[in-house]
Amino acid sequence: PESAITRVPARMPVWVLAGGQDDRAPPAEARAVLGAHAGRYVLFPSGGHLDLRMADEALWLRTWREFLAAL
Repeated sequence: PESAITRVPARMPVWVLAGGQDDRAPPAEARAVLGAHAGRYVLFPSGGHLDLRMADEALWLRTWREFLAAL
């Protein structure tokens, strides 16, 4: 993902959603994907790799609403 993000124009908003308990993409690595892009990093403290919505549905919904509103 860190190399793939280099192909995304820096002006595009990039939001990285990360699980605090993710053992495949740990939070520090997930945060690094954002790099120099405009955007936001959102941590779901009890989330794993693919269960962010189940970990905190209120945060999930709020994050997506904010993302869509920002567009």
